[in-house]
Amino acid sequence: MGEGFKENLDEMPENQLQQSPIYRESIQSDAGKTLGILFKGTKHKGFIPTWAIALVVLGAIATGGFSLYILIDSQSTLGVNFFSTPETLPPLLSEKAISGLGRIEPKEETIKLSARGGQGLGQPSDKLQELFVEVGDRVREGQVIAILDSRDRLLQALEVAKQQVKIAQANLDKVRAGTRTGDIDAQKAEIARLKAQIPRELEGQQAAIARLEAQQRGETLTQEAAIARLEAQLSGDIAAQEATIQRLAAELEGNIQAQQATIDRLYAELDNAQTEYWRHEQLYREGAISQSLFDTKRLAVQTGQERLKEADAVLQEMLITGREKINEAQVILTRIMQTGNKQIAEAKANLERINTTSNAEITQAQTNFKRILETGNEQVNQASSILNSLMEVRPVDVTVAQSEVDRAIAAVSQAQVDLDQAYIRSPINGRVLDIFTRPGELISNDGIVEIGQTDRMYVVAEIYETDISQVRLGQRALITSDAIASELAGTVDQIGWKIGKRDILDTDPTADVDVRVVEVKIRLDPEDSEKVSRLTNSQVEVKIDI
Repeated sequence: MGEGFKENLDEMPENQLQQSPIYRESIQSDAGKTLGILFKGTKHKGFIPTWAIALVVLGAIATGGFSLYILIDSQSTLGVNFFSTPETLPPLLSEKAISGLGRIEPKEETIKLSARGGQGLGQPSDKLQELFVEVGDRVREGQVIAILDSRDRLLQALEVAKQQVKIAQANLDKVRAGTRTGDIDAQKAEIARLKAQIPRELEGQQAAIARLEAQQRGETLTQEAAIARLEAQLSGDIAAQEATIQRLAAELEGNIQAQQATIDRLYAELDNAQTEYWRHEQLYREGAISQSLFDTKRLAVQTGQERLKEADAVLQEMLITGREKINEAQVILTRIMQTGNKQIAEAKANLERINTTSNAEITQAQTNFKRILETGNEQVNQASSILNSLMEVRPVDVTVAQSEVDRAIAAVSQAQVDLDQAYIRSPINGRVLDIFTRPGELISNDGIVEIGQTDRMYVVAEIYETDISQVRLGQRALITSDAIASELAGTVDQIGWKIGKRDILDTDPTADVDVRVVEVKIRLDPEDSEKVSRLTNSQVEVKIDI
């Protein structure tokens, strides 16, 4: 190689040869030293023979050629191009630089997708039914990553909730249509009975008058029998009406107890829902749960409150209706007692009048005839009023039925929310970095998959708190690692706001693991970012130019 350089030097013009860096370095080093050794102590100071100069030049050329060979060989070994243009050189750091350990990660922190355990109270944790991605796959925001095995059950629950809406709507339509046909028919039958009873009673009274006229003297015994009959009838009517009052009171008490039990149960459910809401509210504030789960607990409280209001309204309506029925029955009992006692008194008076005068008895019989007619008409009018009230649609009944429809619709919305949560979707555009759960397995503590935005890679460096004051945004940084063939370059993009303990462990056993550090994010240059897109969490060494 030395002779080759010599031939090139022989062909090179003298002025170009003198400007060659290799020539100057060789002359300044090897030639000077060689001449000093050869002519040390010569008595011809300042004179150098031509042959000596030639010899020294040849030696320098040989030494320079060998040095150049070593330089080129080192370039190929280290991967550094010393003859490249300035634009391709890695960024040079100044003499002052801040060092620290770091790790490689995507632009945003990686996301571990998971699912809430157990769709609905009392349900076991979900298993993974289907998985649509593998490690390294690209995913887009909103893409379905996996499906939980609760999907089919929740789909069925949604269909059941929709059917409940239809049932509640049908009940609302029935309430709006009016009272049940059976109750209306029964009241109509009661009116028909009363109307048929009036002629019969009138007929009886007319017969009594005729009988009084025909048997002025023999009617004493008949009147006494009538008195006994009226007393027995009054006793029977009183007993029957008291039994009716007792039955209505017992029904009212039973209905109140049942409704109160329902209210107590709703109070307990509301209390549980409120407790769940408060607990999830704290978790939501801490960011431990999603907005949809927090909204679900709040909806449960609201639903419980509405159901409790509805139950209270039903209880009040039950009390009002029951008391009205009892009061009406007591009014009828009073009327029966008054009418019966009056009839008995009148019968006794008739008996006395029969003994006194038949004409007085006939007059009294006619009076009774008129009273029977008036009483019958009054009973018919009262029964007709009750019939009209039965045929009337009460707003409170419509309100209760409408509330049931609204509650069923809310249940459909809740079932749809639960079903949507059975589909695990990617929240970002990124790449699948790892898979923690496979189909058929319970959701692991790490979730289902880990996703990161690997198109833009960063280095998170841990800088000592004593050095952080010297770090500024925009400073250049040099990154090295045993896992990377060449150095990486980047720019300080973010400086942390808190001081913590070191998270990246050093291999040096004497290193202080309790040192206080601040995390600094370094944005890698685009060409270097692509090189490490597969090295998430790889440990690196960082130097920041100050």
